[in-house]
Amino acid sequence: INLTDGTAVMMDVGSKMRSKDNRTVSIKGRAFFDVARDENQKFIINMPVGDITVLGTEFSVVADDDRTEIHVEEGSVAYKFQGSTYTLVAGEFIQVVDNIVEKFPMNDVNYGSWKNKRLLFNDNTMSEVVEALSRHFGKSVQLSDSKLFKNCNVKAAFDNSSLEEILNEFST
Repeated sequence: INLTDGTAVMMDVGSKMRSKDNRTVSIKGRAFFDVARDENQKFIINMPVGDITVLGTEFSVVADDDRTEIHVEEGSVAYKFQGSTYTLVAGEFIQVVDNIVEKFPMNDVNYGSWKNKRLLFNDNTMSEVVEALSRHFGKSVQLSDSKLFKNCNVKAAFDNSSLEEILNEFST
C-alpha cells in the first residue's frame, strides 16, 4: 500500500490498517513500513498495545491484542507504552507480552521471511525451525517428539515454498 505521503506499507494476510490522517495510521496484524522522511511531521502508528513514532525509515510490526513486536531494519523508532518510551535502532527488537517489555538484538534471519517468502536455515535446531515455520505461515507447527530431534540441526533454504512442501521435504 502506498500512502499519500510516500510511505510504503507491506501488509501480511489478515492484517488491517486504517489511516487516521496523512501521517497517522492504526494497525492490527503484521506489516512492514518504509516510512517517507518528513522532518516537519512525525509518522505515528497506533496499535492495540502502545504507539510507534517513527524517527527513521524501515521496520516490521506485529500488533495484536495479546502481543506486540517491533523489529527495526533501518533507522530508528520510538515505542510508547504505559508512560515509558523505548527507542529502537537498526538491528534491535522489542516484544511486549502480558505487559512485559523485552528489548534485545535481532539475530533471526527468518524474522522477515513473510515478506520475501524465503526461509534460510543454517545449522538451526529443529526447535528453531519449527518456531520460524509457525511464525512464517501463521500456523501452529509442532514436533511430535522433540527428544527425537534434540541433536538434529538443519541446513536448508526454501524460496516461496508452501508449508506442505517444506514439511514433506523434512519428512523425507
